[in-house]
Amino acid sequence: MVQSLSASTFAGGIVDAMMGTYDDLVTYQQSSNLSLLMELAVPTDKRRTDYGFWDTPPGLGHWEQGSTVPRGRGRSTSFSVVVSDWGRAIEWHENDRNDDQLAGLLPSAMRSGQSAAYLPEEFAMDALTQTASILPSIPLAPDGGALFAAAIGGVARFGVSGGNIVTGTGVASEDTILADFYSVRTRFARMVHRGSRLVPDALINGGMLIIAGSHLEGILQKTFLNSRIAQGAAGATPDNVVKSAGHKVTIWTHPRITGNSWYVALTAATQKVLFEVERMPLRETILTIDQNPAAAVDGIEQVVFKKRAGLGMNLPITLMQVSN
Repeated sequence: MVQSLSASTFAGGIVDAMMGTYDDLVTYQQSSNLSLLMELAVPTDKRRTDYGFWDTPPGLGHWEQGSTVPRGRGRSTSFSVVVSDWGRAIEWHENDRNDDQLAGLLPSAMRSGQSAAYLPEEFAMDALTQTASILPSIPLAPDGGALFAAAIGGVARFGVSGGNIVTGTGVASEDTILADFYSVRTRFARMVHRGSRLVPDALINGGMLIIAGSHLEGILQKTFLNSRIAQGAAGATPDNVVKSAGHKVTIWTHPRITGNSWYVALTAATQKVLFEVERMPLRETILTIDQNPAAAVDGIEQVVFKKRAGLGMNLPITLMQVSN
């Protein structure tokens, strides 16, 4: 027999003064930083959606007098995104709903649907950590490589040694994090494809979202938000070069990231590397005795939530991993 969510609320005389116990603790709301990393709810009308883009054109080459102009060729790339079904059914017996003295059984069950707000964030964290904790699998980027890769098919990704992975120097001090931060800026600036520079200064200077584990919040705030940085045994406190230079840095720490690697996304990019493809927004279906006469056979009622969505991964030109 299906049991109620809790039998402890059937007692006569029970009062609802403590009904809000979880209201402040369980808040299903997307982080405001998610939209800096990921495009949300990109609509599709297909189970499998094909996307494409044209590669950068080849840069100019030397044209020797008397010879024909150097010739180039346009190239395009396509990739696919598959949506999956996501859902949850919460069941109870008709008697439990009727006997619930706090009238909170159905509202409590409805909270499961609110958790759908976390789904794209979980997609993003699976992608960053390359761990399929909720996704069926982690997709590859359009160039055939993982989200972060030093080389694809033996060739340096984006024409630069290390690709979009910077080998970090640790997170023990502000100095090491700052050194890696500037290595990231340099790496973005050196990315090229077919003779053309990929990431212009406007994107690099337009803002960076730094994503790291919650355990690194303190050291990252000291590194990027303090006006001055402690340095050396003598206790010298030079100006924070990041703030002095006017670099725009947003810090997002997340409990899903447990290691010391951290990630940098260029927030001024109009085309995000990660995107959520949405085939069907969240749908809720409540099946009580009134709406579902079949429930009269066994008295089992339920609410069913369903959403159809998938993770899309574009070419990771504006996303970098600092590997520690």
